[in-house]
Amino acid sequence: CFGLLERIARSRGALAQFLQHHSLHCVFQPVVRLSDGQVFAHEALIRGPAGTSFSSPDAIFAAAQNENIIREIESLCLIVAIRCWVAQQRQGRLFLNISANALIDANRSGQISLWLNLASRLGLQSRRVVLEITEHERVADMDELEQVASALRIHGLGLALDDFGDGRSSLRLWSQVKPEFVKTDKY
Repeated sequence: CFGLLERIARSRGALAQFLQHHSLHCVFQPVVRLSDGQVFAHEALIRGPAGTSFSSPDAIFAAAQNENIIREIESLCLIVAIRCWVAQQRQGRLFLNISANALIDANRSGQISLWLNLASRLGLQSRRVVLEITEHERVADMDELEQVASALRIHGLGLALDDFGDGRSSLRLWSQVKPEFVKTDKY
């Protein structure tokens, strides 16, 4: 986590300065099966301190994009979510949002191993974690994402597609990634 914070601090933008004095936290939204209405998981949703300019996830990610630290922020959010989940002694599955391109970058840089080690150290079994691929950007390398998905499954992680049908999603993504879960767009 310290390496991430150092890279974020080097950007010297408003978000980076904010994160030196404030922390992010999570709220957990139930994920419900349509077939029976049962809650079977929770999705981690990142938040900043209430009443600040970075209280909303949209503000956090927009600033991260502008400061060119989006991948670092996505990784930091996963770490914060895992820690919050374990600290609250939650049960069931944990859905963690990440963009496809951040997932590819995390695989290349070894970040995925760090996430897995953190979860293991904290007692969170990888089979309870589902990486939810957000569809806010086009996937840069679909074939590489498919390889990353296969590697994640070896470690017991599940995959989900978020907001499928929201315009950037594609049947090719569904076909190649073969997610265990698909969350359709509200429309």
